[in-house]
This record gives sequence, C-alpha cells and structure tokens, in this order.
Amino acid sequence: MNEAEIVLTIVGTGVIGGLFIGAMAVVLSYRERVLKLKSQGGPSDTVVTEVEDLRHEVAQLREELSDTVERVDFAERMLSKQRHEQLPP
Repeated sequence: MNEAEIVLTIVGTGVIGGLFIGAMAVVLSYRERVLKLKSQGGPSDTVVTEVEDLRHEVAQLREELSDTVERVDFAERMLSKQRHEQLPP
C-alpha cells in the first residue's frame, strides 16, 4: 500500500465510524424516549413528533453513510487504477 491508500483508508474509516457513532447516538436517544414513553403510559403529540423527527434523521444518516461508502469505493478504485497504470508491464 502506498501513502495515499493508507491515508484514504484511515480517512474513510474515520468518516464511516463517525457516521456510525452519530447514528448510534440517534438510536440510543430514540430508545431512551421510548422507554420513558412506556413508563408514562402512552404517546403524546410531542413524542410522536420527536419519533418522526428521529426517523427522518436516521434516514438522512443512512443516506450520508451510503454516499460516503460510494465515495470511498470510488477513491479506492481510482487509486488502484493509478497504481496499476504506474506498474511496469
């Protein structure tokens, strides 16, 4: 592996890890709210709105993660292509 591939791997892993941690924070927040809701007896309008907001936020995080994975895959292909073009026949 050359330096560019190492840097790309580290950055890609960091970005994906960061998005995963963000998604986990949203899920844990959702779980906490659901448990609180169960202890109170039923959903209020505020809770229903918050759940919908959290679902939307998770969907956005999934989309961002998917885009990031595609970008990392593309960058890896470009680096691989560049490396193969530089190799002598």
